Amino acid sequence: MENRFRIENRPAGNLPKKKISLDKEVESSPTAPYVPTRYIPYLLFWAALGVLYISNAHYAERMVRETARLEAEVENHRADYATLRAQFDAYTGKESEIAEKAKPLGLEEGKGKVQKLIIRKGAY
Repeated sequence: MENRFRIENRPAGNLPKKKISLDKEVESSPTAPYVPTRYIPYLLFWAALGVLYISNAHYAERMVRETARLEAEVENHRADYATLRAQFDAYTGKESEIAEKAKPLGLEEGKGKVQKLIIRKGAY
């Protein structure tokens, strides 16, 4: 019985010979013995992403430090405001101080009963 599916081995002399040389593709590159040229765009892309990642991390860290500095400054100004406001209210909020400042304007403190003014609609 004969094997009909098997392909006979042809002698090597009948096949066309092609020389495959990577030297021609890679020889112009400075990284010739290490990296084939087809990988260079991918390596540049990943290097650019790495640079962006590092720069973004530095930017974020700088913004965190700036935010902390500004928060401390705002807290300092808030404390100064509260202190100045308390001093101002303690001195000028007294009735005698207000009466003293109103005398040159010709205003006097009311001694009588408080009166309610009623204005009808359309009267003004």
